[in-house]
Amino acid sequence: MKFVVEWRVEYFDDNAVYRTKLFYDEDGVNDLDGILNFLSEGLENDNFQPELKTPSHEGDFEIDYVVIYEGDRYNIGKELLRDTDYDDD
Repeated sequence: MKFVVEWRVEYFDDNAVYRTKLFYDEDGVNDLDGILNFLSEGLENDNFQPELKTPSHEGDFEIDYVVIYEGDRYNIGKELLRDTDYDDD
């Protein structure tokens, strides 16, 4: 399944927050539950590094996925899930 994840990267020492979208095409993922399992396992195993797509900062940071969309890098589709605490303004 092809899907897009919007990541939020927060650097604590500099009070800086960035968002970046990354695109995935995973054969073993077929629905939203599969995406959530893929993301959960990947976060647990440090498989994701969206901070590499943001300006670099020193110090501690945190990554969270905040929005999941259907689609790919050329055609982002409908929103599948949005973190209820996420404010994209």
